[in-house]
Amino acid sequence: MCRFILGVLVVISLFCGIWTYLGEDAFMWALILGLVIPGLGLILLPKRGVQHAYRNLYRKVAIIIVLGVGILGMAGLYVLAQILPSDASDLAIYAGLGFIGMAIIGLSFLMAYATVVPPTRRRDWLKKHFPEVIKAIKRYMQKGDLLEDYTPILRIGGKRYFLIYYHDKGNVDVLRGILLLDEKGRRVKDEKMLRLAAKCKHLALKTIDFSKSQRRAALVDSWAQTMPGLRTTFEWLRKNGQQIEAISEQARSDLGVLLEGQDDLFTLMTLNRDANLLEAQWAKDHGLGRLTEVRAEDALEMEKRLLELTQPIVQMAQRIRELEQPAERLAKVLTELPAVPQRKMMVEALLGIADGARTVYGWVEKREYGWIDEEHLKAYRARNTYADQVDARLRRAEARV
Repeated sequence: MCRFILGVLVVISLFCGIWTYLGEDAFMWALILGLVIPGLGLILLPKRGVQHAYRNLYRKVAIIIVLGVGILGMAGLYVLAQILPSDASDLAIYAGLGFIGMAIIGLSFLMAYATVVPPTRRRDWLKKHFPEVIKAIKRYMQKGDLLEDYTPILRIGGKRYFLIYYHDKGNVDVLRGILLLDEKGRRVKDEKMLRLAAKCKHLALKTIDFSKSQRRAALVDSWAQTMPGLRTTFEWLRKNGQQIEAISEQARSDLGVLLEGQDDLFTLMTLNRDANLLEAQWAKDHGLGRLTEVRAEDALEMEKRLLELTQPIVQMAQRIRELEQPAERLAKVLTELPAVPQRKMMVEALLGIADGARTVYGWVEKREYGWIDEEHLKAYRARNTYADQVDARLRRAEARV
């Protein structure tokens, strides 16, 4: 705290010295730069770790824009100041500064769109390269359908396919239909091929979807913070074990179960972190948002590596699941202890352990890439049935003509 106060006093003294010895104009420029530069630093400085590759790509684009436009703009203003009369040069400089600012903002949006936004998110990209696919997507849409954002190329057996998901406009979590199309817009009725295409698309979305990349980065960073906290929790439980055991036989039993499950919890956290880092590295190596095509071989290889990496989770899932109730009961028991340091924080930590144990089977299921369940199959069959009816109506109409 003393260092913070000292730092504030030093900064204030510095600004006061600038005002006193260099004048008001210098003080204003120093104040503006003092606010802007740290802010830009927080935004533009790279973050360590492959999980932040997508965010760092934005940073590189922003740096190029700021430096390029800024240097050229300032050079132009310098030339104007030399060739214009003094009374006109001030006006020209202020106007030029405003223009430079607007240019930087405008070009930032344009370059971010062109450089970072996935081509496969833009309908014009699909229309330009695969017009028949666009026609098929529209032809088999129903009222109330909402198309998903991305339509990457899925290369299977040397051929190109597109997996199309139709969601409900009123509730995007509701899946209304699925179609698998080839590059000519023809429907593929093959559930085995559907499962393989789903694996390809899942890997593509892990790469080109910026929001998924950000969530993955946040998870990896949170685990880096959670691991020390988890160690602290178990150290606290051991330190206060006698007080907990004295409450009841059930408390003694619950404490023993949790302490025995410590290694399983650490393994679970570590393997999930490593799995996310594996996907993040693949995304970085394959161009992030610039990716337009995923091969089935890549998806199967990624799934194989993830299954091998996370196999221990399957073996210990039941043991972890059994930690839920002891953690919840022990959290409640802690409220009965006399006032002890960090008790509230430990209660929250135990409830976090219970929540993790409750969802462990969900983590096990997510090991399989492109998860296709009965809901997906139902949506796939239903939309193909509807598409058959549409095609039949079109054939009858053509026959009448």
